[in-house]
Amino acid sequence: MKIRDFRVAHWYTGAAHNGPSHARPVRRRDTSFLSFRARIPADIVDATKGQAIALAFPAEAGEPEHVALVRPGREVKFSLRIRNPAVAKSRRGIALAQLETRWNAIRSSPKPLTHRQIIALSGEVCWP
Repeated sequence: MKIRDFRVAHWYTGAAHNGPSHARPVRRRDTSFLSFRARIPADIVDATKGQAIALAFPAEAGEPEHVALVRPGREVKFSLRIRNPAVAKSRRGIALAQLETRWNAIRSSPKPLTHRQIIALSGEVCWP
């Protein structure tokens, strides 16, 4: 009997490759509302801690509009204030799009201007 060699494949990184977030909204045990939960990318966790983020959701399928105010830590979690799974899935997509826009804005934070750029923006200076 020959024993096979069980080595880790050369492409294995040691990280879980489940994508950026869950496949569907989650439901907590103590409420009937569906919730949103997503991790914040590691490169911007420190920049987002303590900031308040407002996420706006339009009215759809007879459900009222909703604004969620979130203070993220290592993850963003809030109630979608909806029981309908189809509308919750739609709101989850809206939330992911708004958060991704926010993360990209944080990553491309303001950069200092060079002297040449400052002069170009100032325009022509007229001395009296």
